[in-house]
Amino acid sequence: DSMYFSQWSDPDLGNPSDDFAGCDTALSLGYIYNSTNYDAMYGFPPPAAGFDFFQGPIVPAAPGDRAIFDGQYKYGYKNLPMTSFNFFTAGAAPYNDPQLGSYNGTVQWYNLMRGLIGISGEQYIDPTTGQPTHYVLSGDPLTNSGWRDGMLFNAGDRRIVLSSGPFTMADGDTQEVVVAELAAQGIDRLSSITALRSADRIAQEMY
Repeated sequence: DSMYFSQWSDPDLGNPSDDFAGCDTALSLGYIYNSTNYDAMYGFPPPAAGFDFFQGPIVPAAPGDRAIFDGQYKYGYKNLPMTSFNFFTAGAAPYNDPQLGSYNGTVQWYNLMRGLIGISGEQYIDPTTGQPTHYVLSGDPLTNSGWRDGMLFNAGDRRIVLSSGPFTMADGDTQEVVVAELAAQGIDRLSSITALRSADRIAQEMY
């Protein structure tokens, strides 16, 4: 009764030492972008890239709702969107990677899937609002609003996690999840985010 699905990635965008991460909760999009307009591998301008839950796990819903499952509409259900977003940065608590090869790491992962701080299970607090949130870095780099990468840590190697849940899955049940991987390039690092969002909207509509 408490299962989650996660998309984890270590999305080195060219040179990994100058990356920022972010998420767009309206689009269920988690993304990576460059902290400067020049990347040592890509040059100028660097692209942006990310992942989107095009088809999340299905859960019971109102009679008028519909979900996509097995290439068809299933009425009385809905597809869950991205329900949390986390990022890891090299060794900086509490945003460090879960422990490998230990039960503590398993617990930390389950906390992250639920949108909580991995090492403690406490809620994240948005530094711009003082309110709890399941979506880290959900601000908008284009408008300099909300919680954005770079406010707490310098640019660097990022890992990102998009999760969706909870949902019930008994022995023998089947769930179908579709995650899109997208990339787009603008005329600079921030317009690449705009291009990524635009490509995401088009791809969602086509799907």
